[in-house]
Amino acid sequence: SSAYSASTRSNAKWGNPLLSYDGTPLVPPVVDENRNILVTQGYNGTVSHQGVNAIDLSCPDGEGEPLYPMRDGVIWQVISRYSEQCATFNDPGACLENDQLSNRVYVAHCDGTSGLYAHFAGPDLITVEVGQRVRARLDQLGPCGTTGISSGPHLHFQVDKSTLDGTVVSSN
Repeated sequence: SSAYSASTRSNAKWGNPLLSYDGTPLVPPVVDENRNILVTQGYNGTVSHQGVNAIDLSCPDGEGEPLYPMRDGVIWQVISRYSEQCATFNDPGACLENDQLSNRVYVAHCDGTSGLYAHFAGPDLITVEVGQRVRARLDQLGPCGTTGISSGPHLHFQVDKSTLDGTVVSSN
């Protein structure tokens, strides 16, 4: 089976775990909000996302399309060292063991949540840096790609929340 489960855990200290989602709507991750963006996998998907607040969104113009944050926030982590998708897509465990993960950006939001944006093209093509404030649909994060465990160019978007012990877990 190609299904797998993964959770995000980090010792980063960001956000306030006592806050809750403030209701700020998400905006499309591309400049033209009238474009059709296909959700290629939703929550509890058939390939991944089991128990994780994540969706995969198509990139209408394919690999290289500029992607933007869906909410305002501050960049708290950037990983941009990968150049290709994991060659063993049907065995995600091997991808994880070989550290063949995706290029990704984490954005902290004022309500204590964090947005994970993953699968950017690369390496070194992400255009933001840690500590930078970003605005939805105005500040480019980087180009759409297919790095890591991926079957094609898309944006993986996941919402996480900080916990009282400072770890980050998927907010189910």
